[in-house]
Amino acid sequence: MLHSPNLNVIIKSLEKISARLVRDFVELENLQSNNFSAAKFANSCYKRIEETLVDELKKVRPDYNFEMADGRKIIHNPNSEYQYIVCPVDGLFSLSRSIQSFSSFVALEHIASNGTAEVISSTILNVAANEIYLCEKGSGAFLNNRKIRVSKRELKDGILCALSNPNLINHQIVENLKTNKAVFQTNNCFSLDIAYFAAGKIDLCIFEEVDKNFLKAFLLLAKEAGGEVIEKDGLVLVSNGKIKI
Repeated sequence: MLHSPNLNVIIKSLEKISARLVRDFVELENLQSNNFSAAKFANSCYKRIEETLVDELKKVRPDYNFEMADGRKIIHNPNSEYQYIVCPVDGLFSLSRSIQSFSSFVALEHIASNGTAEVISSTILNVAANEIYLCEKGSGAFLNNRKIRVSKRELKDGILCALSNPNLINHQIVENLKTNKAVFQTNNCFSLDIAYFAAGKIDLCIFEEVDKNFLKAFLLLAKEAGGEVIEKDGLVLVSNGKIKI
């Protein structure tokens, strides 16, 4: 499939880090007997991946600014209409334990003259599975080059629900879902939850509202795959539209 020049830049930057992340993941498998060494190596990996992503993106789009996952801003042009939202490793704890539930993601945000910001493209690299989930506003969602859609499961079908925090298991909305035999999991990687949702593997994602600023980078993928985003009772619900809550 054909991608816009902006999306091609992002994809190439993620491809650049993919092999390095695989090597670091294998190295971390050999460090699990030493918790300090594993954590230190994972943090070093995060910094290396961050530097590579920023350098690769800046090389092609030198006027674009950056918003990092930890809230830091890298301003190259105060008047730029575009900024990248970058998370070198989402699920760093999983990576440090050599568990495959981690990803890297890059989104592109357009900032209008009135200050309104809108994510116009989003990509999530599932390193362990060699998958890139991607989308552009109005063009649908894709896994590598295959178009994907959210599931059509309803509550009666027995849904799989991702929770951003295991403590949400006691929230009233989740309690109501339990009565319909929903299954719950916590992956410690928000972006992969959304990627799996967009591909129809997960039927509902439940996030705390405190995560909204972080979520903006990849909620576009859920919407482009046919999902809907609802805010209710202090939560952000990403649903396939078939599940009535």
